[in-house]
Amino acid sequence: MKESSKPLRVTSKIGSKKITYFVIKRNVKYPRLEFRGNFLCIVVPKDIKNFRYIIEKKEKWILNKLDFINKILERNKNLTNKFIIFGVPTNIEKFQSNLLSGNKNKVKIRNFLRHILFQKIKNIAEEYSKKFGIKYNKIFIRNQKTKWASCSSKKNLSFNIKILSLPEALINYLVLHEILHLKEKKHSENFILMIKKEFPNYKEIEEQLTNYWFILNNNYWWKNFS
Repeated sequence: MKESSKPLRVTSKIGSKKITYFVIKRNVKYPRLEFRGNFLCIVVPKDIKNFRYIIEKKEKWILNKLDFINKILERNKNLTNKFIIFGVPTNIEKFQSNLLSGNKNKVKIRNFLRHILFQKIKNIAEEYSKKFGIKYNKIFIRNQKTKWASCSSKKNLSFNIKILSLPEALINYLVLHEILHLKEKKHSENFILMIKKEFPNYKEIEEQLTNYWFILNNNYWWKNFS
């Protein structure tokens, strides 16, 4: 869902820290907080005027989350300034001048990377589709802001373009996760059993995905691609 208006940038004190956050008005019933990279966003209904109470109510959670994110980025700061393909830092100097010189070149590079990821995911999806007997319709590579992947009632699979930077084991996991959701909508006992059969260490993988979410949303190159 697209934002209905330009995000409002607000700087205020939360606890003992001064932070900047963004207020986004949408067609939603209830307000919510989410982190995009290490930036806090407050998504609120269009008609809401006082959003400060949301910050005050969740002050402790916000500060803990910021501390958690900053620790991840500090431990992995070597990955925030390198371009990564399938978990491997890659020489992207040949793209650099084009990338920073104009939007048309950005689009070309983004489409090229989207094609690489599409082929990778298509191969994985076909393998899991046959193995589990679950058919899917189409695959889409999108610039998603809040999640790695999703599936629709039409059996379409959508994947975040930043998945291109994940290690292959994590990509395999995400593809299987969405394939299985075509059969099991919720994280039922049966869903977890199928996941564990392929990925006994799925909890560790989920933790890695959380770390990579903040790493890649703060990655120099992905910021330029967006």
